[in-house]
Order: sequence, then C-alpha cells, then structure tokens
Amino acid sequence: MMVGVPLILSASISGGSPPMQCRSVLVVEDDLVLAGIVEDGLIQMGYETRVANNLSTGLDLVEERLPELLILDLSLPDGRGWTLLHDIRARYPESDHPQVLVMSAEISRSDLKANRIGHYIAKPFAVTSLCEMVAELLPISIDCQPV
Repeated sequence: MMVGVPLILSASISGGSPPMQCRSVLVVEDDLVLAGIVEDGLIQMGYETRVANNLSTGLDLVEERLPELLILDLSLPDGRGWTLLHDIRARYPESDHPQVLVMSAEISRSDLKANRIGHYIAKPFAVTSLCEMVAELLPISIDCQPV
C-alpha cells in the first residue's frame, strides 16, 4: 500500500506562527499506517488529535475528553464502529459533540441514515480529501492557543 501525503497541509493558519491546537479530533482506525498518516496531517493543520486502534481504547479516550470530531472506521478488531458511536451518544445525550465522519470501504445509505451520519469518506481515499472535510466540519479558530 502506498499513500502520498503532502508535507504541509493548511487550514487557514498562515505566517510563521507556532501550530495551534485547540479543536479536538479522535481518530478510531485499526490500520496503524493509515491512522498515523491521518494523525500527522491533522496535527499539521493544528488539530489536537488522538488515535485509538480499537473500540475499547476509543471509549477510554472519549471518557478522558469528548472530542469535537470523531473520525470512525466501522470495521475494528473488537467490533463495529457503530458500537462506539452508540455508546458515546448514550453517555452524552445532551452534547452536540462529537460530529462524526465515517471511514469505510462499503456502507449503505440506510446505515448512514439510521445512525444519523452526515459525513462519510469511502476507503481508499486521499488524505488531503479527508483533511479538507475536517477543515470544513471543524474550522480552526484564531482564538486557539499556541502549543
């Protein structure tokens, strides 16, 4: 598998300022290479990015801090990504977070609708496409604090 990643990705951050991190993203993906590439791209854009490679770790990270955006693979070693999504929604019923972006090779429109998913990217995908979607869903604020 070969994946190309641009050296610099931007989401409205300009100048020589240090990277900003304040918008939180949780990536739940069992493919370690893909998870690392996505994580690197999002960090370069200025997102606080955490990665889980299974449902159990994903839930632990959610309990530490509810992310603003959940990038979720549906096929994980310890179950389906829907399980994590349903757990989060049950634990935080009043929260508007997280927004959800699903990554999957195959998914039906009925599954997306039944699980109230508005954002989906089909695997394989260009990492730049995913980063553009994230920038639209979760714009970086000027008020973010430098790390």
